[in-house]
Amino acid sequence: MMNKFNILIIEDNNIVVMGIRKIYNKHFPDANIIHSENGLKALELLSKIKNDTDLPTFILLDINMHVLNGIEFLEIINKDKRLKEIDDKGMFYADDQIGFFFKEVQKIQEALNEFTLK
Repeated sequence: MMNKFNILIIEDNNIVVMGIRKIYNKHFPDANIIHSENGLKALELLSKIKNDTDLPTFILLDINMHVLNGIEFLEIINKDKRLKEIDDKGMFYADDQIGFFFKEVQKIQEALNEFTLK
């Protein structure tokens, strides 16, 4: 039985987001995929989540964004005990290159498979 999990994509390139969604919708149709176009909007979204079980299981984070980039986003969430746990166990980083995603797919799928076995 597959556990429900949440994926937050923080990425300002809509083509990359479409590619990620397509792959995850195919392999993990029960995943709840949420998109935020920059770190500031992602922090706003995360601040509205009251129930810890609704927090993202995994975050796919772009580093190069115009509004609150990935490094700045990480600095902020690592000061928040509740959000720091996501970075400790489920954060995947990307530069602005779509090639990153394809290099990391195996790593992410292994982590998702481990999560779904619990």
